Amino acid sequence: MVRSSDNWKIEQQCPQCGAPVVLEETDRLLSCPFCRVRLFISPEDFFRYYIPPADPSMQEAVFVPYWRFKGMSFLCRADRTEQRILDATALAADYNRLPHSLGVRPQAVPLRFVSGDLSPHFFLPHRSFESVFSWIEKRLLAAEASIAGLKAGRVSKDRVYHRAYIGETTSLIYLPVFIRGNVLCDAITGSRIAPLPEKESGGLEFQKLDAAKLSFIPTICPRCGWDLHGGSDSLVHLCRNCDTAWKISGDGLEGLDFAVVPAREDSRLYLPFWRMKAGISGINLNSYADLVRFANLPKAIQKGWEEQEIHFWSPAFKIRPQLFQRAAKAATNAQLPVEAGAEVPKAEVFPVTLPSEEALQGLKITIFNMAVPKKKILPVIDEISITPRESLLVLVPFGTNTHEYVQREMHISLNMNALRYGKNL
Repeated sequence: MVRSSDNWKIEQQCPQCGAPVVLEETDRLLSCPFCRVRLFISPEDFFRYYIPPADPSMQEAVFVPYWRFKGMSFLCRADRTEQRILDATALAADYNRLPHSLGVRPQAVPLRFVSGDLSPHFFLPHRSFESVFSWIEKRLLAAEASIAGLKAGRVSKDRVYHRAYIGETTSLIYLPVFIRGNVLCDAITGSRIAPLPEKESGGLEFQKLDAAKLSFIPTICPRCGWDLHGGSDSLVHLCRNCDTAWKISGDGLEGLDFAVVPAREDSRLYLPFWRMKAGISGINLNSYADLVRFANLPKAIQKGWEEQEIHFWSPAFKIRPQLFQRAAKAATNAQLPVEAGAEVPKAEVFPVTLPSEEALQGLKITIFNMAVPKKKILPVIDEISITPRESLLVLVPFGTNTHEYVQREMHISLNMNALRYGKNL
């Protein structure tokens, strides 16, 4: 397992002109510096990469699968929420005498997308991500996993009452090895890494190449044919000509509803948030008045609040876990009004790097952080059920001071460098 602060590099040829292009691991947009084409990159399910062998002419390499996991971990304890960033690789093959992780190899050598060119080689079958993640979780969260439950009704500051993973990205990475005598050797360094399993025990089992489909989609607005705008890592791109938003769906683009919070004159940047409507069971949280009481907000409940529905908000961008949960809580408490059908803002719009499905995973964490006092929610936190109903992308205007972006209505400020570094999560 390895924790890395830098994105891995991916080598890819331009589908139009064949020129070499180097991508960041977080890139979802290929921009060719030679023919100037811009294409969305869309995998059939998840991205598959391989580390190229040191000798490209190698005829019979064996490719060993590893799962890569990146995401934010949140642990709810009696008096606080703990956060951490997870970044790990884990062996996905059944032969456990191979290295359990890739170590620093992907940082030292640029990766490539798995393609049909690898069909002459051998591939070890990969286990499901769910079966491998249990090992990752055990290693990274050993202290929390070893904490035993205490007597019923007793609250412990060390006990983990709820755990959630948000912003998960998974990919499959293949390590090339070769057979020399009765051992497996690393095809990058040439060093011995594991003995061959005995034939009596079944030996190694191989499968055919599973490259899956990788689509390259033009960044052209399906409605008006205008160029779409968005960062290289953005999951949503905007058309400033016909004021529409688009996300990748399979091998094409799908329209996405969005709204805008009215801006102040000093607004310099729009940050994307998901505004989610969900059914909550297990606690009384059905109206804005319920939210004011639940979070002990310093507001006098007004007429009509008992019938006013509430929305749960979440950043639609990746940022350090501490800031992520603070922004989600502040936005949910604020319940800002939005303008549906508004124009795409002329100011800069920060990339959408967190899908709505991942944002939904954080709703229970947001509810826990809003609860005052928290000890009232702990006995029933496992009984809380959340049924998602709808999600809306909302662009929220932020002003600036020397080092921060500021949203006065939300009562929150976000460091500029924190937003920049969050793109690597």
